[in-house]
Parts: sequence; C-alpha cells; structure tokens
Amino acid sequence: MKNELLEKIGKMEKLLLSLKADVVKLGEVSTSNIDKKKITKEGVSSFSEKDLVATYNTLYGAYINNDYATIVEFVVSHTKKELLAFCKQNHLPIDVNKSSKEKIASELLQLIKQSEIISR
Repeated sequence: MKNELLEKIGKMEKLLLSLKADVVKLGEVSTSNIDKKKITKEGVSSFSEKDLVATYNTLYGAYINNDYATIVEFVVSHTKKELLAFCKQNHLPIDVNKSSKEKIASELLQLIKQSEIISR
C-alpha cells in the first residue's frame, strides 16, 4: 500500500513538472530574471564559472519565492552540455547524461529544497 502511494506521488510529481514546462512554453511565466547566454558549438565555453554560480543563486532565489516554474524552464531551455557544466560548477550530483530533462528538473528542485532546509 505504501509503495503504491509513493508510486502515485512520483507520477503526480512528473505530471506537475510536465505541466509547468508546458506553461513555460506558452510564455505565461516571466523568466526575465534568468540571464540567458549564447552557447557556442564547442559547448559551454561562453559560460564563465561566475555566471554558472550566479545562475544557481538566481534559481535558489526563485525557489525561495516559490517560483518553481523558473527552475523547470531553466532546465527545459538548456542543452544537456550546458546543464552538465552547470551541475559540475555548482557541485550538484545530478547525472545529466542518463536522465531526462524532466528528471533533471525534479532532482534540481529537490537539491535546492535540501539546500534551503539546511541553510535555515
């Protein structure tokens, strides 16, 4: 019974992330607080270490303000190479290469939530 409930909660979380991503695609959520960088074909060379850390801090601030859609939109709008660089720079233990963007967004939300709880 407990496992079934946990599975249903997991499905609901996936659906919620999917819905949030759809809302972002429709342009109903303002993402002006995320600084978008142009990425070269070589990868993420245009991102500086400070930019990646500043982006994490921006996403953390969005989480504090209950703006979860901004975090989901960030993941959806960036390539896996960009997300890999972001995770490495911010020491986030997310396996970007083997995970879907939906799962990456879910894990990023969870890690930011844990960070927020620890910093209280």
